[in-house]
Amino acid sequence: MPRLSHSGISAIESCPFRLILQLNHPGGGDYEGYGLHKLNTIPGHAIHLAIAEFIDRWKDDSSVTPRVSELVEFATSIINTIWENRDTQILEFIQCVELDEERNYHSEQLRKIPELCRRFCRIWNQNGYQNMQYISHERLESQPFNENYELSGEIDLLIRDDNGIYYVIDWKTGIASRVSLGESQLGIYAYLTHHIHDVDFSDIHCIFVSLKEGSCIEREFQERDLKMLEKKIHGIMEIEQAYGTGGYTDAVWAQPTEQNCLGCLYSNLCEFNCYSQ
Repeated sequence: MPRLSHSGISAIESCPFRLILQLNHPGGGDYEGYGLHKLNTIPGHAIHLAIAEFIDRWKDDSSVTPRVSELVEFATSIINTIWENRDTQILEFIQCVELDEERNYHSEQLRKIPELCRRFCRIWNQNGYQNMQYISHERLESQPFNENYELSGEIDLLIRDDNGIYYVIDWKTGIASRVSLGESQLGIYAYLTHHIHDVDFSDIHCIFVSLKEGSCIEREFQERDLKMLEKKIHGIMEIEQAYGTGGYTDAVWAQPTEQNCLGCLYSNLCEFNCYSQ
């Protein structure tokens, strides 16, 4: 049964031809790694790993508190490792950055880290996450959605308070999403939490944490969010059904843009890929 994640659904919605390529080539294409660590995503990747490392220690010892210096040191080491090991052509080919400008970009990434780490520590303590029961973090989960698809995702952090409320938390180093839960990855995470942990949707609170804004947006998953999620999956099914009956032309489905083509697993198989040589 095929698995759908939030990013996978979004990719198909942006370029339905990706689903057609996936159906034709279930093993995937030869991923060349373009955009694996685009410049603007490196700090977020590093911060996520630093937070995950802290939570690894906290779940085993609830007295452990996040320290800015430790988070900064860990995130900095991740950035330096990525920078030293990356393919230098990514900078020129994807970002149109002259190689002699690398040092400035590297320094810019490192300058973002301390403030993001400070905001995480502040949010963690102010919201009392340290006093809640650990359930899981960064664990890939999947559950059947219907007879056609499974939904999957990695919840950044799942914890529970003394009243039995489950908090599904997603850390964002950028601006927190303002879309409804049914349109977001937290909607899928709430669905997974409901089925895996046998908890009512009314007892699931979803939290977008924006380290850039220093904010937490908390919402309850509601019936309309589930219906919205169902509608998105139905849209994927319609594309697959149209493909099966021959009711499409490649040019209609393909939507080549830089955003769609960067990091696409099927870029080497797609004649419309805007990076094709």
